[in-house]
Amino acid sequence: MGYARSRLRPVKKSFSPTVWVVGILLFVAVVVMVFFYLSREGCATDSEAIEHPPSTTDKIHQPNERFVADENDTEVLENGYAEQGRNSKMSSIALDLGDFSNLQDARFSRRHGLDAKVVTDYDVHRRANVYKGSSEARRIEMPNVCLRMIVQYVECSNRIVEKSEIYVMNAEGDKGTVEFQRGNRAMATAVVDEISELSALSSEGNPIVSSSPNIMYRGYNKKLVNDSLVAAVSNVIKNHGGVVAIQWKTPKCFVSWHFLAMNGVYTVVSSKSDQIIRTNVFGNE
Repeated sequence: MGYARSRLRPVKKSFSPTVWVVGILLFVAVVVMVFFYLSREGCATDSEAIEHPPSTTDKIHQPNERFVADENDTEVLENGYAEQGRNSKMSSIALDLGDFSNLQDARFSRRHGLDAKVVTDYDVHRRANVYKGSSEARRIEMPNVCLRMIVQYVECSNRIVEKSEIYVMNAEGDKGTVEFQRGNRAMATAVVDEISELSALSSEGNPIVSSSPNIMYRGYNKKLVNDSLVAAVSNVIKNHGGVVAIQWKTPKCFVSWHFLAMNGVYTVVSSKSDQIIRTNVFGNE
């Protein structure tokens, strides 16, 4: 975003020393006030239990909160991110698994960029009412691709118990055009990159607990997990529709990923939950 050049012309006028001193003092006062405000916003207290992002303009990463293993494969870091050049301008304060939440409070929802509508549901597995809210990224950039991101939260007993990031992608332009073909290649590359990093979640401490029927592998070999996912995704795309899903149990939470292709539209859903995620796409536990 550029800035327009000012059309105002400087007026040649001499200022007294008093005017300069007053102007400098006002400038210093404004800087101090801004610094104090940012310091307060940037440091969350323990009582709030809410993390503040360093800026109101964040990068949107690959369709998932990245899951990467360390060099010795001894620990899995569920909150690592890999930047892929996708940008989003978001002014909300992001929530994460375990954070305090009160989705029924309109002020709380506005603060976190959530839609006004909150859905109430009874979760038979938790044996309690849950509240569901969502937010949508305002702007996402990816060459030759129309890309939307939606973040969904599930709250139970004033805590975030499940968080999902949903990416919906479709190529721009008419079928058969160069723009459309480039968009399809960009989407396929994004999904393959997603699988490559997601497969790093596999380790002896993170068993695969469920998957769609087209993923039969249950071992810890990262290459075999990657190959199984790529083969299933390729088959779904080739057959013009279908679902691929997989879920791990880690020491911190359950991590699930599923890919849906239908009528040229790709949907990627990455979720973290404090309980095993049960949906009709996980048909092979």
